[in-house]
Amino acid sequence: MELGCGAGNISIYFAQAGYDVTGVDIAPTAINWAIQNAAKANVNVNFIQGDVLKLTEIPDASFDLALDGRCLHCIIGSDRLLFLQTAHRILRPGGILIINTMCNYILTTTKFHNFDPQTRCTIYNGIATRYIGYSNDILQEIIEAKFLVLNAEFLSPRHDEGGELQVIAEKR
Repeated sequence: MELGCGAGNISIYFAQAGYDVTGVDIAPTAINWAIQNAAKANVNVNFIQGDVLKLTEIPDASFDLALDGRCLHCIIGSDRLLFLQTAHRILRPGGILIINTMCNYILTTTKFHNFDPQTRCTIYNGIATRYIGYSNDILQEIIEAKFLVLNAEFLSPRHDEGGELQVIAEKR
């Protein structure tokens, strides 16, 4: 399951490798792009429009792996725990959650000009759009959602966005 699949690139990659993949995104436009991209790649991916905070259309313990391909940093405040709890719910016992999220800082040359260091959020038109928390705080969120962190790695900036945290965690 890819959480926040956008145009489906990661889901398509895994489907090409032979995996049975479901991608979910809240945006109907993203799901339409993902369906078109999967058709162009000649792979079968189950793309659904849904809210990653609830995933009411997904039964409990349905997946062995849930992949957050840069969705978590778009989720703000208490919704972050809902996201992690939902990922926990849809995973089978021993299932793996993989997260790749922005963390620690943003570069001064970044496209995110309105970073509020107090809330750790970027602000656009008065609305928080990205949470760029400290890596240790993000790891604590994952642990509080009843995951066992198996591996965590801080990646130096690749783009103009700042640092990234990659986490592999197991459902307890």
